[in-house]
Parts: sequence; C-alpha cells; structure tokens
Amino acid sequence: MSVAENGSKVCFVTVGTTSFDPLISAMDDDGIRRVLVERFGITHLRIQYGRGQVRPTESTLASLKVEAFDFKPTLAEEMKAASLIVSHAGAGSVMEALRLGRPLIVVVNDALMDNHQVEIAEALEKGHHLAYAPSPKELLDVLRRFNPEDLRKYPNRDTQAFARMLDREMGL
Repeated sequence: MSVAENGSKVCFVTVGTTSFDPLISAMDDDGIRRVLVERFGITHLRIQYGRGQVRPTESTLASLKVEAFDFKPTLAEEMKAASLIVSHAGAGSVMEALRLGRPLIVVVNDALMDNHQVEIAEALEKGHHLAYAPSPKELLDVLRRFNPEDLRKYPNRDTQAFARMLDREMGL
C-alpha cells in the first residue's frame, strides 16, 4: 500500500458523478472505520459523495481524519494519493483506479435497474484485479477478508493493437 509523502495512508472513497448514499452512509460505520485503521493503517478517509444527500461525519477514532467533497474536475490526484480505493462499480471509476494500480474494492449499487455493475465487478474480481461487495451492507465483511497482496496488476492497454491488426489485414 502506498504511503503519502507526509506518512499518511489515505482511503479514497468515490461515487463518481452519481448519487450512492448507502455507500457514503456505510463509510460512517465505526466497524468499517476501525478495520481501515487497524488492518490497513489508514490515517485519512477522503470521501467524494457526488450528487448524494448524505454527508460523512467526523470520526470517533482519534487516529482517523475524515474529509469530504462533492466534485472535482478530476479524481486522478485523489486516486494517486490513495493507499486504498473504495469505489462504486461504475466502469469509468473502476478503470481509472485499476490503471493506477491501487488496491481497489468496488461496491455495487444494488438499487440500479439493469445493473451492469455486477458483471463488471464479478469479472474483475475473478481476474484478481479487485474485490467487490455486492452492496454496501457487505462492505465490512469484504474489508475484513481483503488482502491487497492477492491482487494482480491490471494489464496496461495496448494503444497500438488496432493499428497492428489493421496492418495485418491490409498485408503491410
């Protein structure tokens, strides 16, 4: 797990551009916060709550500082600074976190209709690229058994694959 320059370890939570109040509420749970501190050494919990109505509360744990915001032009710096990322299972947020190589737990928003998030989360967990919780209610259990050492690095995208295929097809 990465450590920021000042020695802090950050857990970054993101819901992207959506509203996912059950995830934000789950991050207020003392059990979840205790596991973040005790198992992962987290000192800072940074929460991006998006369009939601729920705002995180201060921590009852003296060793954990909680900060929250709605939006930023980009979340790349937040993700780069994170030792652990907890994210909704939206494709954009998931891929950004995986490309940065950060330990990632995704939480499926089970309230969505025609939910593609489950398929994305299951496939990436099967490949050992992340862990996932089927809903915020299962997040504590996932955190308790999560071992970042078990994850495999997500492969870098091959930006030349299409050009090579086209060259082959054209006989070049």
